Amino acid sequence: MRTFSKGRARDNTFVERLWRTVNYEEVYLHDYASPREAWQGLARYFELYNYRCLHQALDYCTPWKVYRDAGTATGPLKPKPGYQDES
Repeated sequence: MRTFSKGRARDNTFVERLWRTVNYEEVYLHDYASPREAWQGLARYFELYNYRCLHQALDYCTPWKVYRDAGTATGPLKPKPGYQDES
């Protein structure tokens, strides 16, 4: 999966890096039999990526924890149903 657009060469740097990671860690490792199976595999991968995996660039926190702790103008963010915070 790739994204293309006109503009500066670095506009999509972070998105391109994310899709590179998704391709190498999920898509290329599985031989999906249908689009539904691919959708389910990607959903599992993003669940892991956002809620379970610690990221060096985020000081070894999950993206969800960083996002949640940033909060919003209306108060703290709530996790999705069924999420158990391990911190």
